[in-house]
Amino acid sequence: MTNTQAGPTRDIRSPGGETVAPLAALTGRPMAWARRSSSGVSPLGDRIAARAAIGNPEALRAGEPEGAEPPRQGAGEAGAPYLDTYGTTLQPVPSRPALFGPLWLTLAEYRSAAADELNRLALWHAVHGKRRRNFVRKARALRTCGQFARVQRCGSCGTADPGSVRVQCDCDLRSCPTCARRRADIARQRLGEKWRIGDRPRTMALYFITFTLRYDPTDPDQMSVLGLKRRKGLVRNAVGYVWRKYLKRIGRAMALAVEVSPRGAVHIHALYHGHRPDVNRLRDAYLFRTGDSPFVNCKYVQRPEKAIRELAKYMMKASSPKNVRLLRGARGAFIDPVLAARAEVAFSGDRLFECLGAWRGADDDDDLPDAQATACAHCGARDWNRVVVRVAALLKELPSDWIPRFGRAGPCRQTEKPRPETEGKEPAHD
Repeated sequence: MTNTQAGPTRDIRSPGGETVAPLAALTGRPMAWARRSSSGVSPLGDRIAARAAIGNPEALRAGEPEGAEPPRQGAGEAGAPYLDTYGTTLQPVPSRPALFGPLWLTLAEYRSAAADELNRLALWHAVHGKRRRNFVRKARALRTCGQFARVQRCGSCGTADPGSVRVQCDCDLRSCPTCARRRADIARQRLGEKWRIGDRPRTMALYFITFTLRYDPTDPDQMSVLGLKRRKGLVRNAVGYVWRKYLKRIGRAMALAVEVSPRGAVHIHALYHGHRPDVNRLRDAYLFRTGDSPFVNCKYVQRPEKAIRELAKYMMKASSPKNVRLLRGARGAFIDPVLAARAEVAFSGDRLFECLGAWRGADDDDDLPDAQATACAHCGARDWNRVVVRVAALLKELPSDWIPRFGRAGPCRQTEKPRPETEGKEPAHD
C-alpha cells in the first residue's frame, strides 16, 4: 500500500486481522506547545479583565498582585491611599452636574451659611421636639464659635504665653471647623500613644483601608438628610461586619473615621493593625452587606505616624483652622454649607470616630491637659493669670509662627470684657 502523504506510515490491523487505513504521522506543533501571540496576551485575557473590572474601578492591571503587600520603592509613604470618588458614582443619562462641590469661603462666611441652613432644617422638617431646640441653640453657637480664646498672661508685664493659648470651641458640632480640629488633635495624640506603647508582633503590620459606597452625586434623594443617613448606616454596618467576621480574627486593633466628601460620598477610612488581609475575602465580606459596592482599597503603611495624622485629618472636611491665615480672614476650601448642615442632622447622635480591639479608649473626647507656663519670656516672672480675650485681638501680639490649639469653652467663657484690676482673682462673697 502506498501512502502519498508526507512522513512514514505503518499498517494498523484490527483484532480480526483486517487491515485498516494507515495513519499519517502528525505534523505541526501540539496545542500544549503553542506559543502566545506576539503581544504576549492570553486569548482569555480580555474576558478575564472585563470580568474583574465589572463594577470595580480598582480592577488590577496586568501583572499587578492582588492584596496588600510590603512597600516597594517610592510606594506607601503617605500611609493613606487616594480615593477617586468619581469612579464610584452612577452616571445618569443624560449627564447632569453634581449638586455639591468644594467652595472657597472665609471662616465667617462658612459659619454663617452653615448656621442658616442648620436653623432652617431644625425649624422646618428635619428634627422635632428637644432635638429641634438643641439644633437651634447650636446653630446660634456656631456663629460665635472660635471667636474667643483663653490665655495665661504674666501678672507683672501682661505678656501672653503663646503655648497656653486655647481657642474656645462652643458649639461642639461636627461641621464646625474648630470643633472638628479639636477632635482630630485629641484622636491623633491618643492614637499615637496607643501605637507607641502597644504590642507590635513581628507577623503583624499596619494597613490603611478605605471602604466606599456607590452613589449618584446628581440625585437629590441621595443628597438629602435621609439619603445621607441611610448611606452612613449602610457603610458603618458593613465595616462593623467586616471587623467581626474577618479582621478581628487576624488582627488586634482598628480605628475608623466616617467622612463625607465635598461631593457627597459617604465612606470610611480605617487604620488596621494585624496580619496581612486577603483583599478578596475583605471585599467579599464588605459586599455581603453593601450588595453592589465592591470599593475596598487596602494599602500597606510604611510611616505609621503620618498614617495616624491622615486618619485624624479625615475627621474634618474643611480647611484646617490651624492655618493662622484662615483665622485672620483668608479664604479656604470648605464643604458646601448646605451639605455640611444636612450631614450634621443625619449623623447626630452617632460616633464618627471609633477605636476597636486593643486601641479601645483612644476615641475619648475629653480635652488634653493644658501646658503649664514656667516663667515669662519677657520679664522672667512666674505669676500667671488666666483670662479670656478675642482671637482677633490676640493674634496681633502672638508670634508669626504660632500654631493654634483648641479646647472646649470653660466656665470663664463670659469674661470677655477686660478687667485689669480683678483678672485672675476670686470674686468677693458677702
